[in-house]
Amino acid sequence: SDLNYLADVNAGIFQTMQMVDPSAVWVMQAWLFLSDFWTTDRVKSYLSKVPPGNMILLDLFSEARPQYPRFESFYGHFYIWNMLHDFGGNNDLFGSLVNVNDGPQAARNYSGQYMIGVGITMEGINQNEIMYEFALEQSWRSPLSDGALDEWLVNFVMRRYTSTDAIPSSALYAWQLLGNSVYHNNPHGADTLMLGRPGLDGQQVVSCVI
Repeated sequence: SDLNYLADVNAGIFQTMQMVDPSAVWVMQAWLFLSDFWTTDRVKSYLSKVPPGNMILLDLFSEARPQYPRFESFYGHFYIWNMLHDFGGNNDLFGSLVNVNDGPQAARNYSGQYMIGVGITMEGINQNEIMYEFALEQSWRSPLSDGALDEWLVNFVMRRYTSTDAIPSSALYAWQLLGNSVYHNNPHGADTLMLGRPGLDGQQVVSCVI
């Protein structure tokens, strides 16, 4: 926890990278900073000896627990706003269209030039495709109004199921229900029976809430 030691550790890592590539840019997950160990003073010291422009931090779980406001946009380093969404390949229906819609612009407004992109950092694929399509579009547009978000959802359903044929109104209604419930503001998902570990007491479950 010595501040000088933390600064020297990071400096040593970066100097080693430069020995291999003098133009190296260190891309580092900011996930570790969720730990209570990482106070503002410790993070500031830890990042202080890497020259600005030579490090990009991945704010890994920005849709639920963004770290950039805690650490003043990572004290002059560039960072990417990321949607993590999926822990360990969990495949229940969940997501936060609201947070992913508003979060990147909020980061740009707060951090200015230091927020340089939008990314996805999921631990599993082939689930909840709506969230990943929506997240990756955030690099190209401003936040959608509620009405525009509803329209985007309709267009997503059209792209998903057909190119020219009419979509049954019941299917559109079902997706509107999903968009206003499990995909509205639900970044953590929920523990489900299928994620449970075998146990006689019925209490063992894999939690996806961080």
